[in-house]
Amino acid sequence: MFEVSSIVLTLFAGWLLLTELMLLVFYTAQRLIAKTERDAEIDFSRIFGELSGSAWLLIDEVEVETPLENIRVGDTIVVHAGEMIPVDGRVIAGEGLVDQHLLTGESQPAEKQSEDAVLTSTLVLSGALTVKVEKQGDDTITGQIAQALQHAATFKHQVQSRGDHIVEKGASRTLFACAAAWPVMGLGHAVALSYSGFGYQMRLAAPLMVLNYLRIASRTGILIKDGRALDKLSAIDTIVFDKTGTLTEETPQIERIVCCSNITEQQLLRYAASAEQHQKHPIARAICRQANEQALSLWKLAHNEYVIGHGLRATLIDPEQALDAQTVLIGSESFIKTAGV
Repeated sequence: MFEVSSIVLTLFAGWLLLTELMLLVFYTAQRLIAKTERDAEIDFSRIFGELSGSAWLLIDEVEVETPLENIRVGDTIVVHAGEMIPVDGRVIAGEGLVDQHLLTGESQPAEKQSEDAVLTSTLVLSGALTVKVEKQGDDTITGQIAQALQHAATFKHQVQSRGDHIVEKGASRTLFACAAAWPVMGLGHAVALSYSGFGYQMRLAAPLMVLNYLRIASRTGILIKDGRALDKLSAIDTIVFDKTGTLTEETPQIERIVCCSNITEQQLLRYAASAEQHQKHPIARAICRQANEQALSLWKLAHNEYVIGHGLRATLIDPEQALDAQTVLIGSESFIKTAGV
């Protein structure tokens, strides 16, 4: 109402330039709010990473690349190492390591094999999985989270609602003040009063404030699914975390190297990093990063064989010395014992 009364008064007074300026400010603010809301929705929809536009559909034991929108519940797809799982489903064949920290907060990848459930937007680090599709698109857990986040972007903040209430409640009083000021103080003062309603700026600024804070939080890994959480944030004095996975660092680090026999820490690290140099497992990355920080040169990896959930067997060659290839085993105690060590 303030906007209408101000524009009518400025037109009545013949102040066309002022009228154009007021219209420009008003519509610019509305377009800015709409753009911020649209950008926030896009950011939220991409929070779990971009899914590929296609998937490998298994038809008569043959993998056929198929657009993702054509995948239906009950279909069977194959997901290879380095690919993101595009559906919620269940593994019916194959084994693999899956990084699902974006959804669960777990820093360590999960081993998946037959009958295990898998989720959209989780990454297959190694192996290959044949998955029976159970949910697709907006029905997946990721889709539901994205919808909740988009709902948060359109949620009317309490401060914004309060500002609207103040603006509307004070409209009649402001118009009365304008009418009283016109004959006494002149048209210019009446126009100024019509545009100075308390809470008017709040109605424009509050939506931008809420949306921008939601976007800032999402970019730092904090997902707020309801704008009411922002309303109550100032009154919070205790935070309860319901799982330790969300409190761990995304990538582990080497804390200590324990050596046996006559081998040194650097030699042991060099063996491990040389064997793990092509692996995407978080522990493998931590080992290679530690070797890189110590500027260790790695041996050439001639062959490696990764056994899901057990360990790694690698054949290493030192290009600087004419020595026979060496076999390195990395893994669990049972894996080492099975190899006869």
